[in-house]
Amino acid sequence: MGEAAARCLLAELAGPWDVDAHLSDQLLISLARYGGRYSAAACTLHARTLCGLLGQFGFPVNVSHGDEVTFSA
Repeated sequence: MGEAAARCLLAELAGPWDVDAHLSDQLLISLARYGGRYSAAACTLHARTLCGLLGQFGFPVNVSHGDEVTFSA
């Protein structure tokens, strides 16, 4: 189990994106509040849910899907 988790982490860290998928959802509140842009390998369910919630509170976050996922505000 630990080896599988380590392989997944190393694969994410080796990619061209700015942060891993789990950090991307942790950064969304700061992104929505202060603006900016970053990319990740994937958009987690938590990130999708939080983007919707932030939009309802007047802090829209744009999510672009392609070879990587780009979050911007």
